Amino acid sequence: METTSAPKNFFLQLGIIATLYISTISFLSFIFDLINAAFPQNNPYSYYPEDLYSGGMRLAISSLIVIFPLFIWLSRIYRKNSISMSGENKVRKWLLFLTLFLTGAAVATDLIVLINTFLNGEDITASFILKVLAVFVVCSAIFVFYLKDISGYWNANQKKATIFGYVVSAIVALSIIGGFFYIGSPTTVRNQSQDATRQSDLSTIQWQIVDFYQQKGRLPGTLDEVKDPISGNTIPVDPNTGAAYEYQKTGALTFSLCATFATDSSSKFSSPIVPQGSLNENWNHSAGHTCFARTIDPERYPVYSKGIQNQ
Repeated sequence: METTSAPKNFFLQLGIIATLYISTISFLSFIFDLINAAFPQNNPYSYYPEDLYSGGMRLAISSLIVIFPLFIWLSRIYRKNSISMSGENKVRKWLLFLTLFLTGAAVATDLIVLINTFLNGEDITASFILKVLAVFVVCSAIFVFYLKDISGYWNANQKKATIFGYVVSAIVALSIIGGFFYIGSPTTVRNQSQDATRQSDLSTIQWQIVDFYQQKGRLPGTLDEVKDPISGNTIPVDPNTGAAYEYQKTGALTFSLCATFATDSSSKFSSPIVPQGSLNENWNHSAGHTCFARTIDPERYPVYSKGIQNQ
């Protein structure tokens, strides 16, 4: 083999190992987020767990779509050119032994965590078991594959190496497809984001109205009255259409706010993260035009006295 190929081989092996590590971390991150969403932990927040973890899933899927095919492509280049593992490819041996060390350490740590959790009498939940199993299976598969690779097994069994590659690729591809079904299409995610902005806008307007009431002792007739360039009060508009949100004074202490939403908040793709028991923060909505009736409690939100206002 010509010595001029040494730089190419060095970066080829480095690329294979780097893309392997990134793909492995991305795949395990995706599996962990999927498990977390399927088995949510109890907490004082009434969010939808799918929304909490879908951002991590999207990042993991994005990484797999780009990095994993690159890993397969670089690996096929190596196999096709039958690069030897002697001489100038000592770097490959070092990288492979490093991989064996890291995956072996990951499997050992995984089992230690499992046994230690059991011995401590802690609850071993389904979520915990699935995560331990995911790390064990993925890292063990990588360990066994490259242990055989060092011994030259795959060079002598090219067909089996190809089949193994197809199986792994199919697993990753099915995971990516399943992830898209779970987190929703880009259109759904965009609609979800816009609906979250609408909810935030309505909440902002609501508290501007409450502040107006406390300052003036009455509800505004229109939202234009709430605007105040000195305090910086501005009225947000719909993030998609640019249309103004609807406001109507329905009584001395009552009003309604309306917006047109793209998604249903009861679906798993809704995104409010609201502490349980928050007052007047119920923004549950269906897809389409939705109005929210609000009533100001004068004891909770008393009108400021003139003396306080003039201080």
